[in-house]
Amino acid sequence: MSPSLLRSRLNAKEHLSRFHGRGSKEDVSAAKRRIAMVCTGLMLGVAIIFVVRSSHIQALGLFNEEAGFPSDGPVRMHDGTSGGGVSSGVTSVEEYLRIADEIVEDEPKVGERRRVLGFVGIQTGFASYARREAIRKTWLYGSKQNVRKLEKSLGLVIRFVIGTTDDDYQEQQLQKEMDEFGGFLRVSIHDTYADLNQKTLAFFKEAYKHTDAEYYVKADDDIYLRLDRLAVLLVKERTNNRTYIGCMKKGPVITDRRYKWFEPDAFMLGREYFLHAWGPMYILSNQVVSSIVALPSGSLRMLANEDVTVGLWMLTMNVQYEDERRLCHSSCAPDSIAVWDMPTCAGLCNPAKSMPEIHRNETCSKSPNTALEKALSRLHRWKRFPI
Repeated sequence: MSPSLLRSRLNAKEHLSRFHGRGSKEDVSAAKRRIAMVCTGLMLGVAIIFVVRSSHIQALGLFNEEAGFPSDGPVRMHDGTSGGGVSSGVTSVEEYLRIADEIVEDEPKVGERRRVLGFVGIQTGFASYARREAIRKTWLYGSKQNVRKLEKSLGLVIRFVIGTTDDDYQEQQLQKEMDEFGGFLRVSIHDTYADLNQKTLAFFKEAYKHTDAEYYVKADDDIYLRLDRLAVLLVKERTNNRTYIGCMKKGPVITDRRYKWFEPDAFMLGREYFLHAWGPMYILSNQVVSSIVALPSGSLRMLANEDVTVGLWMLTMNVQYEDERRLCHSSCAPDSIAVWDMPTCAGLCNPAKSMPEIHRNETCSKSPNTALEKALSRLHRWKRFPI
C-alpha cells in the first residue's frame, strides 16, 4: 500500500472514530456542530425551493387540498372530517366585503401589469343598462367601494366590457354611468352582434394588456354568478397550464339563412360543430390568452358565432378541455357557480326580472360555502394580496 493511500485511510478512520464516540469530547462536540450546520443548510435550501415553487398559491393564501398540510396552518383546506363536505364558513358576499378591509395590497409599479387570479369580463351593450343595474343590485354589490372590496378579497378584476357606438346620446349616458359606478373596460370595436367575435378578441387583448391574470373569464350580462365560487374554481391546481373551461357541447351547423345562427362557412364544417363551450360563460388560462394575443391581426378565422369561433381557436392549440357543469346550472344548487336558463335561452331569458328573484333564493345567494370556499375567507391572515 502506498504511503499516500495509507495516510488517507488513517485520516478516514480518525474521522469515523469521532462520530462513533472514540474521539475526544471536543472532537465530538465539533462534529455535532458541523452536522447541525449542514442539516440547517439543507433544511433552508428545501424551504427556499418550496417557497419558490409555491409562491403563487401562498400569495393567494391557499394550499392544494390534497397536499396534506397540517390543519392548524394559516389556511385550512379541510374542516377536520374525512369527507370535507359543507362547513359553516362565510355565508354571503357581505363577508367577503368585510374581509377586504383587512387585506393589505401590493400596488403594481408604473407600467407593470397587475397580477390577479382572474379577470372577469362581463360582455354588455349600450341597450343593456337594466341588466347591469340588476347585476349591481344582486351578485356584484354595486357601489365602487363594494366592487373594489370584492375584487380585493377574491383576487379578481371585474369589468363590464363594451365597445363603441355612433350614437352620441348613448355615449353620453354610458359616460354618466361610468362616472357613477366605474368598472368598465372599453374596447375599440363597434358594439353590434355582427362584431361580437371581434369584440371578444379585443376583450382578451385589452385585459391581457393591463393584467397578468391566471385566468380570463368571459361572461355575459344575462347570467347570475357566484364570484366566490368562481374564485375557488380558478385556484384549483391543474396539471396543464393551457386550459379551456366551460360547459362543453356540440351542435348542428345552421345552413338556413333565415336563422340568426346561420353559418356562412358551413361547407368547411360538416353537419355538426366541434366540441366547444356554451357562450354565456367560459374561461381561458393565461397561457392560452397569451398565445391568442400574440398572433398577428387578422390571422384568426372567425365563424358566424362567438362561442364556436373561440372553440375553433382552441382546436388549433394543445389545450386541456375542462367540462365544468357548475357554470351552466338552470336552477340554484349549493354548488352553483353560474345560473341561467339552459337550454331554453343562452342566458337568463329575462335577466332584469330573473336576477332579483334568483338572488332572493338563499340557495343561490347565501348558501353555506364549502371547505374550499371557507379557505378563501381566510386570505386576510396573510396580510397581503398581489392585486
